[in-house]
Amino acid sequence: MKNPFKEDNGYSDVITKVHTEFATAGDKLYAEAVAILNSINLLNEDKVKRLKKLGFVATPEVRQAEEVIAKRKLNADTVKTVKYYREQYPLQKFITETQVKEICKKYGLIYGKVSSYVGFVPESKLKLMEDFVLKEKDACYYLSNPSWGLGGREGMPISYEEYLSCKRDGSSRAYMDNQFLIAAPAKDFNVSAREEIKDFKITNKPVPDPVVLAPVKGGYLIVAAWGEEASDPLVVNDITN
Repeated sequence: MKNPFKEDNGYSDVITKVHTEFATAGDKLYAEAVAILNSINLLNEDKVKRLKKLGFVATPEVRQAEEVIAKRKLNADTVKTVKYYREQYPLQKFITETQVKEICKKYGLIYGKVSSYVGFVPESKLKLMEDFVLKEKDACYYLSNPSWGLGGREGMPISYEEYLSCKRDGSSRAYMDNQFLIAAPAKDFNVSAREEIKDFKITNKPVPDPVVLAPVKGGYLIVAAWGEEASDPLVVNDITN
């Protein structure tokens, strides 16, 4: 399978820049988490354990220690998550939803389900998406209310184990979210009257083109990205024929 960003060299500086930000977000997150872990020291750890054992859970020492422990766990989990996706999906880059929102806000993009996307999809990038295989245990699962229609609206998140349990019980309320999301300019989306865009300012300034995301536990995997595609072979053939 090809790297989603391998063919970006011919794109404009703005498009290349935003693709780079998407591609390097996970690496930056990993580096920051490792740096924080290496700098965190829990002082008087033995005393804190002894205090907690005797019930002194509200003392400043214990409370500060709990904050340090929580911060250490958060960053350890981040390192573990990024390492896992690096190993399991070496051709895709991991990115968190927070990072997706930050990049979208910076470049005036929005993101949503590909079913709302009305822009162009290059043949080479279509192939990337067709070839992408997500392990079932890494997908996102939800419980939906039967009155919504299965998957018609995002329900309560559940684990893969809970999903399997629902399937074994014959429940139709559990479903896997297997539709890609895409980050692109607002002009490339069909936003219905029931939908709205929040948090991201829409401007007429030239902005980069799409980045396709596969939802996974903890964030997304970047499956494809493209820019100006006037030289796409299929487009040229369609025009000349």
